[in-house]
Amino acid sequence: MTHSLKQTKAFGTKDAGGAIGWNGKSGSEMEITGVDIPTAQLRETYTRVMRLSRITTGFKRNVAGLVGKVNSGSFKGWSAGEVMFLGMSYSSPAKSSTKVTVTFNFSVQPNESDAKVGGKSVSKKGFEYVWALSKTSAESGVPKAEVEAIYVEQVCEYASFSALGL
Repeated sequence: MTHSLKQTKAFGTKDAGGAIGWNGKSGSEMEITGVDIPTAQLRETYTRVMRLSRITTGFKRNVAGLVGKVNSGSFKGWSAGEVMFLGMSYSSPAKSSTKVTVTFNFSVQPNESDAKVGGKSVSKKGFEYVWALSKTSAESGVPKAEVEAIYVEQVCEYASFSALGL
């Protein structure tokens, strides 16, 4: 995160304009280091008993292809863009068993219609990344950092989760 939701100047005259870790310089010498903020995410797990004959290499390849993807349509009550598939697991059943318990794991990060960046509001889907381009100006000879542009980046591929059979 390069810009805070709220910034309080504790000392000094330069106005960082919400920029976190601004070096106070202008133009090409300007740097904003930002800070890593952990994102809160809900985890959901669905368990299903499946026929062992359905857990083929082809099925596992299809499931593996969905790992790290985000839902392209609504899924289990969540809107498109809010659910990431984290993977599937199961244990080898007893030799005589024809069924197996399969667990599907997901991470949920809600879409936002009013995410704040540098005092501006933007909309983003749950797993999209928002960042700001900053510039410097001077008010009464005092350097000030301000947001020049805001970008919303799609960083995960979208896919339908219908192949999971949930």
